[in-house]
Amino acid sequence: MFKSIFSYPLEKPYPFRWFTTAVFTGGIIALTLASFLSVATQGYETVSAYTPNPNVTDGGSIFTDWPSFLTTNTKPVCSPTSIPSGTQFLTNNTAFRYSILGISHSTDGVQPAALVGSFPYQNNPFQNCSIRSVDIELESVQRDAIQIARGLWGAALKAYMDCIVETPTGLATLSLSTMYDLNPASRTRQFATQPNKTTQASLFMAQTLLASYARNLTDEMTLANAKYRPEEQVFKGVISFSRRPAVRNVTSLDYFIVDGCFFLSFDTQSGGRDQVYYCQNDNRIPNRDTVEILAKSNIDRRLLPGIWIAADSAAKMFYWTVMTDLGQTNAGPNPLVEKELMAHFSKIATAPTMADKLFEKSEFLGVSPAVMATSYLCQVPRLKSTGTLLVAVLINDIVILSALWRLFVLLVGYFLLKPDMMVCEGCVEREPLILTPERKALRVSTV
Repeated sequence: MFKSIFSYPLEKPYPFRWFTTAVFTGGIIALTLASFLSVATQGYETVSAYTPNPNVTDGGSIFTDWPSFLTTNTKPVCSPTSIPSGTQFLTNNTAFRYSILGISHSTDGVQPAALVGSFPYQNNPFQNCSIRSVDIELESVQRDAIQIARGLWGAALKAYMDCIVETPTGLATLSLSTMYDLNPASRTRQFATQPNKTTQASLFMAQTLLASYARNLTDEMTLANAKYRPEEQVFKGVISFSRRPAVRNVTSLDYFIVDGCFFLSFDTQSGGRDQVYYCQNDNRIPNRDTVEILAKSNIDRRLLPGIWIAADSAAKMFYWTVMTDLGQTNAGPNPLVEKELMAHFSKIATAPTMADKLFEKSEFLGVSPAVMATSYLCQVPRLKSTGTLLVAVLINDIVILSALWRLFVLLVGYFLLKPDMMVCEGCVEREPLILTPERKALRVSTV
């Protein structure tokens, strides 16, 4: 008989009644899991996109907690953006525009900080902000015609502060400045955007109150200056406040220290040169760094006693508007959050129903964490096109299912090698009797 060098395997059914059901059930489950795994590993591609909030982008995938070696293309990755010194920015609360005056960086917060030109930023909130000074610049004649038409005096409030920001490489301390001008030369908004009445109720109220205090200050400046003869009247001035750390009562006149002030006037007796009057140089006024003392000073001192209460109130409102915009909650009692303080500071409103309108929204008062409003470059996962996705999933499923089937066959084959598995269950049912030696001999002779 001819014997070929090729052979073929013999097929025999597995001697398990449950085998067919197990294969179909397990196959369906394995196909589902394999398809899901195939989509996760092969169904996505990454594209570059800019986003204002990398935290939302980073947590937006269902595969976020999967091992990275399985989901390389399904996890969004956002890179920190580099913020150089001199940058102007808004916070997410969008009240004021800030300028970065300087940056110092410390890797551990203990070693002395080093001045740097930029820092990496990734949506970290501002922490431990402290306002070093609030300056009020008063000016009359040296302004644009449209500003003079709106008011005889203008008041520009400026704040200088330091804030700490966590970065991927350590702590960065930012020196910032911002300003508020009720009557600017351009047609820009006093606030960068209009605050929402409910989600930004504190800033919404601050916008109205700050405008009222600034307007009241310019009115008081006009009245105080009119008490001098025309040749003695001032046309420009600067007042600088800083907070007194030991005083927490924001309604107190000792809340701020008057670091300094000066006013300029046309003095005809000095040959047309400007005459300067300083708060700190007048030794006849004791405790001249206190608002209450300056408000009671003699008019002959040329320190405009009628403006100090209004200047103090405007500085306080500006101070807390900035702190609210920067998301600071640990700086002390905030008149834009606490109802009793807001009732006190809303008394200046010229409209009698202003306080009532403010308190209609008092249940929404609060301070939201502040981050720098900027854009981040992210690698965002995107599902492949339908055709490409089907081919990728099909190939991956075939590979996975083939491997599972091989493993399953090897496992079942291992159990079939045991002696007690060399029995056909169907044959046992048809021949339940035990074969005796005589029956065995008879069957052998028959064969």
